[in-house]
Amino acid sequence: MSMDLMGFKIGEMIDYPGLSIGGVATFLADAGESAVQLFI
Repeated sequence: MSMDLMGFKIGEMIDYPGLSIGGVATFLADAGESAVQLFI
C-alpha cells in the first residue's frame, strides 16, 4: 500500500539478490529478528 500511495512501481526498485516486497506484517517479523532497523 505504501508503494501505491507514494507512486512507486516494483520495476523502479533497485534489483538485488534476495529482494522481496512485503507489507507491515513482513516488516515487523523481519525487524524483530534484525540487529538494525530502518523505518521511514
